[in-house]
Amino acid sequence: MSGTAIAQGIGIASAPILSRLYNPADFGLLALYGSIVSVIAVVASWRYELAIVLPKKDEDAARVLLLACFIVLGMSALSALIVLVGRFRIANLLGAPDLASWFWWAPLSILASGFYNALNYWSTRNKQFKRLSISRVSQSGAAISAQTSGGVVGLGVTGLIGGQLIGSAVATIVLGSQVLRDDKQTIRNAFDKGKMKRLLKEYIDFPKYSAPQSFLNSISQNIPAFLLAYFFGVGVVGFYALSTRLLRLPISLIGNSTRQVFFQKASETFNNNGDIRSLLKKATFGLVITGIVPSLIIIMFGKTIFSFILGEKWVMAGIYSQLLMPFLFMLFINPPAIASISVLRLQKQALIFDIILLFTRILTLTVFSVYGNAILAIGAFAFVGVVFNLFIIIYVYRKAGIYPNNTVYNTKTVILQQEE
Repeated sequence: MSGTAIAQGIGIASAPILSRLYNPADFGLLALYGSIVSVIAVVASWRYELAIVLPKKDEDAARVLLLACFIVLGMSALSALIVLVGRFRIANLLGAPDLASWFWWAPLSILASGFYNALNYWSTRNKQFKRLSISRVSQSGAAISAQTSGGVVGLGVTGLIGGQLIGSAVATIVLGSQVLRDDKQTIRNAFDKGKMKRLLKEYIDFPKYSAPQSFLNSISQNIPAFLLAYFFGVGVVGFYALSTRLLRLPISLIGNSTRQVFFQKASETFNNNGDIRSLLKKATFGLVITGIVPSLIIIMFGKTIFSFILGEKWVMAGIYSQLLMPFLFMLFINPPAIASISVLRLQKQALIFDIILLFTRILTLTVFSVYGNAILAIGAFAFVGVVFNLFIIIYVYRKAGIYPNNTVYNTKTVILQQEE
């Protein structure tokens, strides 16, 4: 968590600089590029990276790691083919034809992200959290340095997208070098086509259930950028993207760390027939207490804060932050509930939930964009997020009470790391 805090601190400290080096349209194109990459990257290994923490033997875990990396290579090659054939069509559909030339970088971004996720879970399995901290600080430092340099020399959006890619590549190289230094022999000895094929079948639930759920969830998270670009242009996307980027930094700092630690603790409690509900209640309430005051400050003074820190041209980002903060607060407190979904074997319900959420978001954004304006559309989107996240927290809490001393289910489960 300390490493993540440093990385996020670098991102927050750089915001006043980047906001003055780039315009809202540049950040809008970056957001669209990042949204497209993230939608594909989340399923780049068909979610087999999540299975790395599950095998009892390190040799089997290493085989799952190799399996995930091979799938990432294939998915990156497939994305390159899609870029070759459809980059202009996709860019025009989003209302951002200038984005087509940067799509060539997408396969590299997907490759770096996919490898990093696999190495992340390998390190998590081995409780090597220091590795993750070092890689995250390296990623943030490299990305901000490149983006700042690109802005100074006037590269425009190329500086933003290129910096993001450089940051992802540096993080993957740094984490990968540490893994190879410590675990090279284990990974090398694990290569066995027959056993890897067996593990491919053993954990087939990941591509069958977790991958579609994660894919839909990622589309659901990124749909505002796509629809706002289509209806209002990349400038509005830029305001939206920078406001959410800054507000999500502290959320991801605490939320991601909480999610990883809570999952391990909840799995252990579940396997020992403990009380998951009590653990869930304590963790969620702690996050509520932590986040309520900062959230209220943004809701009341977001416009003033953003325009002061980022500059007057970003006043709309401050207004958007006030609208989005109740939804983002729900994202801040939901990690224990999201992690509990996998422990309680509620993947099927989560998939149904994500399908309903996706269509509700699309309908809401479309209606309020056609018959209203960007402010109304974003406000309605935030309201939907509050309602759905409140529902999932209550639903999981009630389900957790059904199995306080469960001896039937086991934790051969999916680690859900998505936000709703």
